[in-house]
Amino acid sequence: MIRLLIVLLFISCQPKIHGPNYNQGNSHNERKANRLGIVMKEDARSKKQMAKTRKRCKPKTQNVKHKKANKYIR
Repeated sequence: MIRLLIVLLFISCQPKIHGPNYNQGNSHNERKANRLGIVMKEDARSKKQMAKTRKRCKPKTQNVKHKKANKYIR
């Protein structure tokens, strides 16, 4: 019985992960002004995450430059 209460306590204390809160501000105009800033921050965050993923997945052989390619005059 005590174990069940402990498990329920841990489950109920976990933070709930939601998206960004776009409705910050006291008036309609403040909410509208803050919304653009939040959208821009989320956009920058997602672009940064996508760039990291692309960099991690890119094969290492594509990053190597060959010096012998430009030695001969054509």
